[in-house]
Amino acid sequence: MKHQKGLFITLLTLLLFLLPFSALSQLNTGYYLQKGKQLLHYYKYSRAIQTFNTVIEYEPDHAEAYFLRGIAKYNLGDYYGAERDYSSAVQYKSNAAKAYYYRAMTRIQLYNFQGAIEDFNQTLYFIPGQPELFIQRGFSKLRLENYQPAIEDFNRALDRNARSQRAYYYRGLSKLNLRDTTASLEDLSRALQVDSTFANAYITRGRIYQQKKKHQKALNDFNRALKINPNNSKARINRSMVYYHLDSIRQAMNDLDQVVRNQPSNA
Repeated sequence: MKHQKGLFITLLTLLLFLLPFSALSQLNTGYYLQKGKQLLHYYKYSRAIQTFNTVIEYEPDHAEAYFLRGIAKYNLGDYYGAERDYSSAVQYKSNAAKAYYYRAMTRIQLYNFQGAIEDFNQTLYFIPGQPELFIQRGFSKLRLENYQPAIEDFNRALDRNARSQRAYYYRGLSKLNLRDTTASLEDLSRALQVDSTFANAYITRGRIYQQKKKHQKALNDFNRALKINPNNSKARINRSMVYYHLDSIRQAMNDLDQVVRNQPSNA
């Protein structure tokens, strides 16, 4: 009896310890999830990862915890780790549209453009008609040199938002790669009508003018780009070439000197 009584007390003590711990773990999952979100909000990504690790330790199939941890890893530049976490998120929640979208954006960073397109397809299945998704999918097709399919996506984006400067810009790049410089110039000009501070649109349009030997127009565009960002090396190098063709050798040298000062390793 004494042995049984001792055993009973031991089991009772163990149960009293385990039951609150189990209940606490369930409560802590939600607490840690919220805490991790707050850490993300304040850009404390490493601490957020540790917090989401705790959630995943207790609930290994918690899709949202994987998704949020993926965001933290992405912001720390750990794109492979982020991609794995987004993959886990969609594994445990197949309709996690945000996870597909963020995995697509991560795959762009990893130059996996075909994988990004597949993820944008999935995202569009759950969230049809979003202009941003067509722009990003079109950009991925552009990087794969699938110019006509890319243009079709930019057209879809512009059908839904006629003031998307990036859609005009990327469509202009696609048309430029198809050697349709006239249509490309029209799109680049439209992009600049929407956003007059779009430096890359000025640079690309300036290069087309440069190819067409319209040196003054090219010079004007490179000047505008450099007014927006004086340290833009692409604009400065291209402007130096225009100065060279205009026989303004000293100004061409000044631009190249400036690039070398800012970027000593620029071959």
